[in-house]
Amino acid sequence: MRKLLLVVMFLPAFPTSLLALELPADIAAKLPKAVTSDIAAEKGFIDSTVAGGKALYYQWAIGGQYATDVATTITSIEPGLFREEIVTTSTDGSIVTEVRISALGGLLPLITEEQPKNDAAVDEALAEYKVDGSLFPLAVGNEFDISWQSAIMGTSEPFMNSEYECDVTKVVEASTFMVGLTGKAVEVACEVELMGKNVGDEVYYYLVDIGYFVADSSRSKLTTRFDVRFVAQ
Repeated sequence: MRKLLLVVMFLPAFPTSLLALELPADIAAKLPKAVTSDIAAEKGFIDSTVAGGKALYYQWAIGGQYATDVATTITSIEPGLFREEIVTTSTDGSIVTEVRISALGGLLPLITEEQPKNDAAVDEALAEYKVDGSLFPLAVGNEFDISWQSAIMGTSEPFMNSEYECDVTKVVEASTFMVGLTGKAVEVACEVELMGKNVGDEVYYYLVDIGYFVADSSRSKLTTRFDVRFVAQ
């Protein structure tokens, strides 16, 4: 994954604000105090190019044995903090809604809650995280790592562990990634490890107009079953 780039192109239009992320009280209350304290001390979690009042909607279908239709809406709660609502409709007509609150353009999940509650539902809260390298301001040639551990909400019981090793590879017009989008898209290639197992590469595009990273399912080994359509609202 790590390759030496002979040309490093900086993106002067994408400066970092170097501001700390302020969590709303209702979100902070669901996280361990150690996590909220760490986030409050972070600088550079907010990318100053994030535009408020915008949303991204997309949907996909999963065929075969687990046939479902999924619709996702991403909105900015405030600069640097996002709400993602994922509505899944199964072939039997049942509907499950999952709400995720995330930071770092969606790469760092803070809270995940599912409705309606059932025996299989697990609500998660970020238990610990680590960010290394150069993320914001984004520049071709940047390398950064993000790792995090979640726990079952309200407990210290570990639930999910993820690690991302990422390289910023190029900048394109967002419309070349998916028709209907505007502005620039920064391509980021990541090696992904889930629960200690390497699951391959994931390619993301950071949509500057939204301030969010979305996965390119057309090339991703993780989501090749998905037919994804992105539409800016």
